[in-house]
Amino acid sequence: MIMAPVWLILALAAFAVFGILGWLSASFHIRKLQEVLQSARLSPSPPAESHDPGQIPDLIRQVDKRTDYVSSVFASMQDAVLFMDTRCYILLYNERATQLLGVGPACLFANPGQTAAGPLAQILEACRRVLNLCQDEHFDLKDAKGRFLSVNLIPVFSKYQNHELLGVLALAEDVTELRKMENLRKEFVANVSHEFRTPLTLIKGIAEMLGFWDTLSQGDRERALALLSVETERLSRLIGEVLMLSEMEHRVHDELNERFDAVALAKEAAESLAPLAEQKHQILTVHTGPSCELEGNARWFFHAVRNLVENAIKYTADAGKIELRTRLEPADIARSDSRSPEAIAFEGESTSVAESRMLIIEVEDNGIGISTADQERIFERFYRVDKSHSSRTGGSGLGLSIANDIVQLHGGRLKVQSAPGKGSMFSIVLPIK
Repeated sequence: MIMAPVWLILALAAFAVFGILGWLSASFHIRKLQEVLQSARLSPSPPAESHDPGQIPDLIRQVDKRTDYVSSVFASMQDAVLFMDTRCYILLYNERATQLLGVGPACLFANPGQTAAGPLAQILEACRRVLNLCQDEHFDLKDAKGRFLSVNLIPVFSKYQNHELLGVLALAEDVTELRKMENLRKEFVANVSHEFRTPLTLIKGIAEMLGFWDTLSQGDRERALALLSVETERLSRLIGEVLMLSEMEHRVHDELNERFDAVALAKEAAESLAPLAEQKHQILTVHTGPSCELEGNARWFFHAVRNLVENAIKYTADAGKIELRTRLEPADIARSDSRSPEAIAFEGESTSVAESRMLIIEVEDNGIGISTADQERIFERFYRVDKSHSSRTGGSGLGLSIANDIVQLHGGRLKVQSAPGKGSMFSIVLPIK
């Protein structure tokens, strides 16, 4: 056997080793290339040029769908939205902006500052201040229709282009109802404070006067005690009525699920005032029809009827007459007369409700009566036709307002027919399913 030279064996070994290393290196690079290609295929946002032409329609549909989402949200916003560029030109607006600010398509093709008027002109003027100062601005304004608008202006900066100022975003909200509620709340607090102050001042004065009990005549003592009783009762009534108003406003849905006989309750409310009528030698009569069950709050309903009867007694002269009547009538009779308040009570009701019956509770007197001008306001809180007479009787001006609210909460209407010197008739009209 012939032995090969040593140098030849070493050369062959080296060649084999380098060949194996080269193969491993090539395999490694091939695997890395495969991983890169695989990750490119799985990437959620590959370069546009890498898309298969067959996928482009799907991408267009996705973009259109997202655009539709944004446009739908923009159009359905309850606030008016405007976007103005650095020249105060309107670039975007929604439907609400058209309703509140009178913005139209013409604003997109011309300088709106030249023709704008009213709230829009004020917003564009404020837009220039926001652009100059680059600060938010908030203000309220009132339009020609009497609506109150709360406006917020916000400078908009680019997210990608070196924080460049792009324009101003304007948001306008209709706060008319909110302002009305705030004014009513302020008036209510002021009126309640005044109503509380009057009896408390009198009670304090009487208490000081009674400190001289020994030096007062018997007649002065009796008058002081009688006045103290009247003012204490007036204060107690006012507190009760304010508490009932608060209860009605905050617990409506929890308190209207009780079943009760409205006719029996109306009769009970009238008969509970018989002693008051006897003190004035008045004739109080009650004529009730068939029983009728309602769903609501029995205590509130009792208070509403009792208030109407009590007012009739208070504002009717001695030896006068007060009568309470109840009856059930088919709804179609009232619907045949479009002028009747009973027909109005069913306006907007479904056919099934309108074809049912209605309960009518009438409280009639032959007292001082109410003028036509006062009839339009007697259901307002703290409104009194004759303040001097109300002071003698302890009236607070809340009774009819509360009664009207209670009747409405039970789905009915409270109406009045009256004339000065000829008495009054208050009618509760309730639809019965």
